[in-house]
Amino acid sequence: MKQERQKKVRVYKENSVEKFLSINKLTFERQNLLTPYSMDFLKRLDRACEENNCRNIFFAEDENQQIHSAAYIVWDKQTAYYLMGGGNPSLRNSGAASLLMWEAIKFASTVTKKFDFEGSMLEPVERFFRAFGAVQKPYFAITKINSRLLKRRYYIDTKFLRLKDCIRRLVKPK
Repeated sequence: MKQERQKKVRVYKENSVEKFLSINKLTFERQNLLTPYSMDFLKRLDRACEENNCRNIFFAEDENQQIHSAAYIVWDKQTAYYLMGGGNPSLRNSGAASLLMWEAIKFASTVTKKFDFEGSMLEPVERFFRAFGAVQKPYFAITKINSRLLKRRYYIDTKFLRLKDCIRRLVKPK
């Protein structure tokens, strides 16, 4: 059944950061969470990546033009990173997310050597990544943050720290 639905889904690349954020937000809304970054931040990030030709935005869409899922992939010379993603909660079981991820990995293999899923502390997400052969890399961090605002800031800072490093490596000062 899933394979049959996947046949009706196509994966394509499009440079619409607005379209991506609309799908990405649905994932946070499903979990009753606020999106941890603004459209302005995402546009600035996207502009920097686009200028350095180091990102693609993938969408999985069915024959009725319903977007099932989206992925934001960035890369440097060594590694491609699954930076962000999202999906339509009502279409979560279509298999489109798996097809989308597979296509993103195939693309990444044409521009770099490794694919980094960026991990997850959420068991279902971690299981999903492992289905593609991801290897779990344990790490330790001890923090205590009581403020919700500071927690959100910490999340944003740590999530995008790797992207900053990636961009810095691509744009070395002359």
